[in-house]
Amino acid sequence: MKQDSWKNQLILGDNKEVMQELLPALAGQINLIYIDPPFNTGKNRATYSDRWNSINDYLSFLRDRLQLMKQLLADTGSIYVHLDWHACHYVKVMMDEIFGYKNFRNEIVWHYRTGNIAQKIFARRHDVLLLYSKSDKYIFNPIEIKEYYRDIYGPDFKPGFKGRKQAKDDYGDYRLVFSDDVWDISAVFTLSYEHLPYDTQKPEALLKRIILASSNPGDIIADFFCGSGTTLAVAEKLGRRWVGCDVSEKAIEVSRNRLEKISAHPFLTIIKTKEKN
Repeated sequence: MKQDSWKNQLILGDNKEVMQELLPALAGQINLIYIDPPFNTGKNRATYSDRWNSINDYLSFLRDRLQLMKQLLADTGSIYVHLDWHACHYVKVMMDEIFGYKNFRNEIVWHYRTGNIAQKIFARRHDVLLLYSKSDKYIFNPIEIKEYYRDIYGPDFKPGFKGRKQAKDDYGDYRLVFSDDVWDISAVFTLSYEHLPYDTQKPEALLKRIILASSNPGDIIADFFCGSGTTLAVAEKLGRRWVGCDVSEKAIEVSRNRLEKISAHPFLTIIKTKEKN
């Protein structure tokens, strides 16, 4: 699809039906997919239900959608599936089948500071992102992050080691290193400037790292569980094209308002309604 003919799209509807309708135009065209689906928690959220009769029902729900995502993904594309301890290991096995074990690239741990105070277990304060590529010719741009010497050598570290390129900010002396697969990125707190009225909102810093690593300017980014619209907003800011979908009217409302506030390029808001029998 030519870039000058592309229209960014925000779609209200069941993502399985939406993806089926997108296939004729976008099969093999999407460069990066990030999804933050239900986690199989057994709870109801304000904007969606995360209750399932069994783990098999949950996996069947995801399987149908992941198979469509594979068809939409470009040969050089990648997919990140955001989960937690409830089902990530089951989904890993299923994704090995769909995308191929050899195309598994990383299990990324996102560590954050929020969470419960646990009395009989270690507090659960991380999510998992399963990263798969469509082939062995996938896009990957290494991401540099700051590594502080005081975190490695302790507060008594003295700068000036020979052979080390050093810089300094308000926290201390650091060097730039390539990011590994454990990401310490702050969650979105109530008092954060990013905070929106959406209870599973993900931070922009998380999506920025994903999009910079696995796409290039002008690429098409898709999020078929777009929630509060973090993926779409970050893609817009980084000069990517995007398509987002959610079954929740609240999610589409929050996403649309967010995109309008950052003066996103004109985009289509599409409402898919089920026909009554």
